[in-house]
Order: sequence, then structure tokens, then C-alpha cells
Amino acid sequence: MARKAKVSLNHKILEQAGMLFQKQGYTATTIKQIAAAAGCTNAALYYHFAGGKEQILHEVIRSMVGENIDFVAAEIPAENLEELLRGLSERIGVVLPRIADRINWLLLQYPALPETEQTFIRRRLRQIHDIFETHIRRFVPDDTTADRLAWVVYSAFIGYQQIFGNMDMQHAVDFPREAYGAFLASVLKPPTNL
Repeated sequence: MARKAKVSLNHKILEQAGMLFQKQGYTATTIKQIAAAAGCTNAALYYHFAGGKEQILHEVIRSMVGENIDFVAAEIPAENLEELLRGLSERIGVVLPRIADRINWLLLQYPALPETEQTFIRRRLRQIHDIFETHIRRFVPDDTTADRLAWVVYSAFIGYQQIFGNMDMQHAVDFPREAYGAFLASVLKPPTNL
């Protein structure tokens, strides 16, 4: 029972810290605020996270950027690049709305984060790119094309989420995610004469 309570309090601290970091920013959030939001004392917080706010940030970021990678990495049945990009669009469309607020927070806070956290985020972004590249490599003539196309696809979907999801441009322009994915798939063709 004590183990379950410890895990539960750990989770609650991380959850509350993540919400406070998103609302106020990392720098403006204090240990006292995190402890109060989690319903524990400062001493209990330090018992669970001896490294204090920096360790909590470390764990919050890992949970934020670690989710859903397996979902995106799973094989996508496709006969050609267009089918692949449509399938990838569907997958990303499931994942991005769930994590959009966290991505926004990371983008805004990134310059103020400790170098260790920035490095971790860059590595995770690269890992996601590598997943896209692995999917794409089956349908393009070389590794360079797969690498560049993966960056284009990655940037396009993040940009779509920022503009149509976060900025709610869906009310101004009728361009649903499914249509966006299909359009992107139709225009992104690898060069045939390399």
C-alpha cells in the first residue's frame, strides 16, 4: 500500500507541476506552489523529488515528449508514398490534439530551459523524425530524400496543428486534417531523376 501511495503522490506532483509550468512558466512556478497543488508538504515533495524543481521539470518533460512515440512508430500499411502519408496523417491527427498544449508550452519555454532539457528535447524531436524517415524510406530512392522529406512532413504537421488547431483557423478556412494529409501526400513526390 505504501508503494502505491508513493507512486500516486509522485504522479500527482508531476501532474500538478506540469499544469503549473504550462500556466505560469517554469521560472515563475515555486516548489511551494507545486506542493500545495499536489496536496503535500514541501518536505514530502523533496522526499519524492530530492532534486527539487529541476528534477520535477526533468520528469515532466520526459513524460510530455515520451508519450505516443510507439503509436507513431508502428508500421503503416501502404503501397506507395501517398498512402503512407495519408496513414501518417491519420496517426498524427490522433496524437497531436492530445499533446498540443504541451508542445506549445515546450516551444515557448524552450529558450529558458536548462541545457540538459533542451538537449533531451532535441534528441526526442530527432527520434520522431527518424521514425518518419524510416516510414518514408520504403518509397523513395535514397536516404537523403527520405531524410529531407521526413523533415518536411514533420514540419508540415506541426505547423498545421499550430495554425488550424491552436489558432483555430478551422473557422476561417475549411481545411480539415484529413484533407490536409491527402493534399500533402499528393504534392510531396520524391524526385524521379536523381
